[in-house]
Amino acid sequence: MATIVEHWTHTGPVHAPEDIPRDQIALEEVRAAATVGDAAPLGLLGFATGTFTLSAIATGLFSPSTIPYAVPVVLIFAGLAQFIAGMWSFRRGDTLAATAFGSFGAFNVTFSIYELLIRPATIAGTPAAAPIVGIWIACFSYISLMLFAGALRRSAMLSLVLLALAATYGFLAADIFVGGGTILMNIAGWCGIVSSILAFYCATAMVINSESQAPVLPLGSTHPVVREARSSMGGARVIHQTTVREDVVR
Repeated sequence: MATIVEHWTHTGPVHAPEDIPRDQIALEEVRAAATVGDAAPLGLLGFATGTFTLSAIATGLFSPSTIPYAVPVVLIFAGLAQFIAGMWSFRRGDTLAATAFGSFGAFNVTFSIYELLIRPATIAGTPAAAPIVGIWIACFSYISLMLFAGALRRSAMLSLVLLALAATYGFLAADIFVGGGTILMNIAGWCGIVSSILAFYCATAMVINSESQAPVLPLGSTHPVVREARSSMGGARVIHQTTVREDVVR
């Protein structure tokens, strides 16, 4: 009986016989991804919309009193829709996207519920609760940095989205710990604006590239790109590979 070992893929560890060909594992990974639509554009759009809305308030462009008006879109689109996109990313075998969308979708749901609870119409908040909020926001700063490190080998643009987001959460948490109303909040807002604009671009590029079946808009991908073209000699099918493919398992 073959020994069962752990093979690492983009979907995470897979327990299979040690003598299974690497190409077979890679083929199964591709098949799994090909059977489900890419949820990343939905997740990125939800993230970008919610982050842009809240960051516009954080920068001082709008009064903090307008936050309740932002709660619906943050709760539904940036929260629930992004979280659902994360769960479908798990189904597609994309652990990185699933973790990112699941985490940030959950954050936006949590933030929205928190904002509803501290309003006088529901439950009044107290200044003593501020450090607790700073702690869980700081945790998301770490999550963003972790995902940034993971995304470096996938896409330069996605990495920049996560790096700017880590700065957003970091400065926001620091502002809460300091006492609020500092320039740190404004910096967090502008970092959020940058992150959301980059996310809008990533989502746009993914949709256009998917429909074009070619990298029309660059994402700084580190993965191989295979282009198909028709030869002028009898319409023969020719495959052009522009980069060298990495082994899925090392």
